[in-house]
Amino acid sequence: MISSEKHINIETNTNLLSSNNSNIWELILDDSYKIVDLSHSFIKSFDLDNYSISEIEIKLKNNFLKSFINALSNKKEIFKAKLFSGNQYYKFFLNEIYHEDRIFYRILSYKQSEENIYKSIFESFHDVYYRTNLNGEILLVSPSVFERAGYNPEELIGSNVINFYRKIKDHKELLRMLKEYGEINNFETEFMKADGSICSVALYAHYVKDDDGNKIGIEGVLRDITEQKNNEESIKRYIQELYETKDTMEQNAFELVKLNLQLEDSENKLQELNANKDKFFSIISHDLRNPFSSLLGYAEMLYVEFEEMSKVELKEGIEIIFKSAKSAYELLTGLLEWSRVQSGRIEFKPENFSVNSLIDELIALNNLITSKKKITVANNIYNNINVFADKQMISTTIRNLLGNALKFTPRNGSINITADINNNSAIICIEDSGVGIKPNDLEKLFRIDIHYTTNGTSNEKGTGLGLILCKDLIEKNNGKIWVESEFGKGSKFFISIPLYIDAGVS
Repeated sequence: MISSEKHINIETNTNLLSSNNSNIWELILDDSYKIVDLSHSFIKSFDLDNYSISEIEIKLKNNFLKSFINALSNKKEIFKAKLFSGNQYYKFFLNEIYHEDRIFYRILSYKQSEENIYKSIFESFHDVYYRTNLNGEILLVSPSVFERAGYNPEELIGSNVINFYRKIKDHKELLRMLKEYGEINNFETEFMKADGSICSVALYAHYVKDDDGNKIGIEGVLRDITEQKNNEESIKRYIQELYETKDTMEQNAFELVKLNLQLEDSENKLQELNANKDKFFSIISHDLRNPFSSLLGYAEMLYVEFEEMSKVELKEGIEIIFKSAKSAYELLTGLLEWSRVQSGRIEFKPENFSVNSLIDELIALNNLITSKKKITVANNIYNNINVFADKQMISTTIRNLLGNALKFTPRNGSINITADINNNSAIICIEDSGVGIKPNDLEKLFRIDIHYTTNGTSNEKGTGLGLILCKDLIEKNNGKIWVESEFGKGSKFFISIPLYIDAGVS
């Protein structure tokens, strides 16, 4: 009989199995595609109490595991599969997790209505998300359609998607492929914008099904690849000219190299967008859902067992609900702020301001935390250094770095803030006497494709987005951010900011 207890712990002291929600099925597979654990709800839903894990693997082999491996090889975050010998298809969400230098795969399935939790996040989606009924009438479209194609999203509701295809035959081909394969990846076609111009798009789409497996609509994501296609066409034209005009071969070769560099740059940007999308869906399917699961679980327990619970038990439940809601809010706030930076919707407003004064303001904002943990924070910037940068962005960056220093510094510790001048830049250093960072973790800190977060010395929670946001904001100000750390002794975080040319040091 399979135990429904969770038994594997990762570094953050949470479980690989992430949900107690009875409406969510969850499986954990290792890098050999072997089942490591199953959620209690999955076991109960399919009467598997009397089966061993190896017996369940045999039952899943023909249908589910084949679909999972296919999704993994095609880098799909969403896939559909049958379970056991039934005819009903289920929608699954797939993401990678890391434990002790190994990759594990968390696979979840839940009711369609739960996706409404993430509606506010999709409003900041960079590509265009849409959903139609089976007749092609648009039911939902992300606000990004205005920036990408010039359409007001509200005016598109009820319109038929076929009206936006440049070639109707492409829409017919898409429906044919959907009918044959169930979903489509990177289907290239052309759409008409509101101003009448044409854009090239790569389209991902699949059927939406109800709880009984009946097809009720189609949903998908459109990515504008016009620039990439234009570069490809330009390269084709120049290659042809090289063959036709031998006298200008050297000049055309030079132009070809330039265009290849442009194409490489375009592909790199596309890869970066894909990495952002992967991070986006990883946070949606894992990090954001965890606090909601705790919040809903304990709220339900309070609702059902309120009369039988003692005051101590009630206080513990309310505290967990508060912490879960706070964690979800902080993660959602960070995610939306990061999304605004990625989509270029934060206006850059550089100005002349004093670093010393800004540091004093930020230290004062953290007086409550420093008093609680008895940490000494010293502003040792003796010169009046003025910089020319976006003050709000720099304030957000230093506030994040100071917050991290407070989080990872134990009681009675110290934080020292200094600044120096190097050429035309101010170098600000925030040094703490905290726990430090392991050498193999340093390279993970600023990477968007690796989710890295640890608890503070008082078990403070993090979102894993703070340092990534800091890096983006500093780079927008033509600066740099880096770190030096010795595990067990503390860390030094540095940022460089352009000096105010007429001020310098007084």
